[in-house]
Amino acid sequence: MSDVDRHGLTKRDRGMLFWASFLALTAAGVGFAFRVMVPNIWGQEFNLTAQEVGSITGAGLWPVAITMIVFSLLIDKIGYKRSMFSAFVLQAISVALTFAAKDARALWWACFFAGLGHGVVEAVINPLCTAVYRDEKSKMLNILHASWPAGIVIGGAVFLLGQHFLPWRPMFIFMLLPVLTYGVMFALCHRYPIDERVEANVSMREMLREFGGLGAFLAITFLFYEISNQIIGVVGPDAGSALARMAANLLAVSLAVGA
Repeated sequence: MSDVDRHGLTKRDRGMLFWASFLALTAAGVGFAFRVMVPNIWGQEFNLTAQEVGSITGAGLWPVAITMIVFSLLIDKIGYKRSMFSAFVLQAISVALTFAAKDARALWWACFFAGLGHGVVEAVINPLCTAVYRDEKSKMLNILHASWPAGIVIGGAVFLLGQHFLPWRPMFIFMLLPVLTYGVMFALCHRYPIDERVEANVSMREMLREFGGLGAFLAITFLFYEISNQIIGVVGPDAGSALARMAANLLAVSLAVGA
């Protein structure tokens, strides 16, 4: 009996896509563990205030929502492979910036790129997994998401053991191992499944309608709230009036999406 499914994916193809996705989320978990455990060291080495340390740590969190939402909407156009290549580049840049960081600004950007990469991973691997394993969705999604705590445990263990004989910079290089591995695995995959929404001929508008006006409003509002905080921190409070006008436009968009 052939192991090729209706999308032309062999058992090897399905396994490669799944375990590459598993490693991608593992890499995000490893990086998260490192960034949670290193802030006090950064504060001492770079003479940072508690507010600066918090801002740097937060820069690895809120961008996750941005790319998660954006890539969820664009993945059908961009494709799984290109999306995961984007995640690979963002996570690799994060490691490189962290390793070379000489001030708080560089650390902030390193965490920012890590957050963006994590968001892309989350946006891609879930629909990819369900498209590959349509008859075993719950089982395979549960296995897939075990990679997040696994990454945190691995990252935490490496950091706790390594801090006794290694500076913090080389330890971030460890994160490159799963990043490079999943990058190569996705590059070697030449067949990808068709998204279930596309195959079912469900329009994007119909899909978003399930999200609802309230859901869209909340998502856009909270995203805008954090982005505006970051912008105000850079350009100052005088930007408030312009941001208010943008908020009104976003409110109109969110309500229209859910109409």
